Amino acid sequence: MSMELGVALEPHAGRSFDSSDLARCETVGDVERLAAEAAHKLVHGEPDVVAEIPNDDAPILLPPVVADAAKRLIGKAQTGFYERLMQPTVYGRAYIPHNRNTIVCSNH
Repeated sequence: MSMELGVALEPHAGRSFDSSDLARCETVGDVERLAAEAAHKLVHGEPDVVAEIPNDDAPILLPPVVADAAKRLIGKAQTGFYERLMQPTVYGRAYIPHNRNTIVCSNH
């Protein structure tokens, strides 16, 4: 419920509210006091406190031996999947010109 209240107050206060701060409010007066503090910070240019989010987007580094083996395994699995399960059939090979450069596009 504090999340919905924060979203409703956001356009009026000009900033977002921490849902844990709103959850601690017990009365309407507490919410008004929190909104007044937010307005005071906005007028006097005090920055919001922003929590630092850890960067979990760092790449996973594998040893080259493991990476090469994994690439080979995935390549063989992909080739086997296409050959055995997909069973592609190519139509119109005779219409591909052999005397000039050509772009060949499949339609799904």
